Formats: sequence, structure tokens, C-alpha cells
Amino acid sequence: MDRGESVLFSRTGAGRKQQPVPTIHGDVEVPSNDWVGRLAEAVGLPESLDFFVDWGAAESALGAVLPSDYKRAVEYFGSGEFDGYIGFLVPFSENSLLDLQLSNDELNAVLERHPNYREFYSPYAVYPQSGGLLDWAYCGYGQRFYWLTDGDDPDRWPVIAWQDRGHEKFRFDGSTSEFLYRLLTEDLEIDFIPERRIEGPLTFRQ
Repeated sequence: MDRGESVLFSRTGAGRKQQPVPTIHGDVEVPSNDWVGRLAEAVGLPESLDFFVDWGAAESALGAVLPSDYKRAVEYFGSGEFDGYIGFLVPFSENSLLDLQLSNDELNAVLERHPNYREFYSPYAVYPQSGGLLDWAYCGYGQRFYWLTDGDDPDRWPVIAWQDRGHEKFRFDGSTSEFLYRLLTEDLEIDFIPERRIEGPLTFRQ
């Protein structure tokens, strides 16, 4: 499948193909499959914030190679919130609420103390278990976003949107930044995530 296109799956597995549409970033046309560029355009951030990450150290600490699209997005945006309600987790964030490693460590610590909570994630395991869910963002409406770390190619990991401590879930077969772009621009509807409640342009704030 062309990674510039995606099939979006509902909870029943039904989906539809989304056709990519070029966008204009400043005076330059952003390629339809440059989802980091399109996301930057959508939130009004024409220039990269040049967030530095030692990816060797980050991936070694986590024990996993991360998706290349996510790494590009991290370097462009850094840690922060999209539109005031989607927290974007990155390695070594100065904000403990937005630290990728810490978030996943805390999740596993909770599951160690309360093994029965694992049933909320069924039928999936939680990383670092093989093919488990790896947390990379949270939504202020009570949802979290994970990668399903199934397979050796992190660029093909699907995104799983999950109702916190519930059984509602939504699978998206596409990149991290494509998922964020489609969700923020309301091109992607997820039953358990409310419609945007903020008037005005989309934003990103560190």
C-alpha cells in the first residue's frame, strides 16, 4: 500500500481509502505524503523548532527503534500539546507529563501493582511484551494513543486509539503525523473522541 494513502479501520474493521491532497506550506507545495509538513501547516508552524534528541540513547533506553515519521515530527515540534488537548510524548522531555520513556515506565509500574488492569488492553499486550502497545500521546478527553509494536518495521506499526481504562478502541493504519493531521482537521472521526470544542485556528504549544 502506498504510504501516502491509508485505510482507516473502525471498531468493526470496516474502512475507506483516503485520497491524499497536496497542501501549500508557505510558498512551497507540501507533497501529499509529507505528513509532518502538512501537520505543521495545519497548526500554523511554518518553521521547525529543531528539537534535538539523541536517538541512539533514546531507543537504547526504550529497547525499540521508533518510527521514522515520529522522529521527524519530534525534531520538528518537540514536546507539547496540539490544539491544547493532545499531549505529544517525546524522549527526554523536560515536562515529565510529556516524557515518552517515563509514561511507558509508569504504565508498566501500574500494571505490576494491578495485574487485573491488563484486561483493559485485551486483546493486546503492553510493551515491552512482544507486539505490545507503546504509548506516544494522550488526549485530554480521556484517551491515549499507542503504536501496536507488531513486526520488525516500526514504520508499519499501526496507531491504536484507546479509551482510557475501557474497551473502546480504533485502529489506524498510517503514520503518527498522518493520524494527528487527520484527527485535528476532523478528516478522521473516532466515536469515543468528542468533536473539537475550541474555536479558532489549530495550534501547537510547547
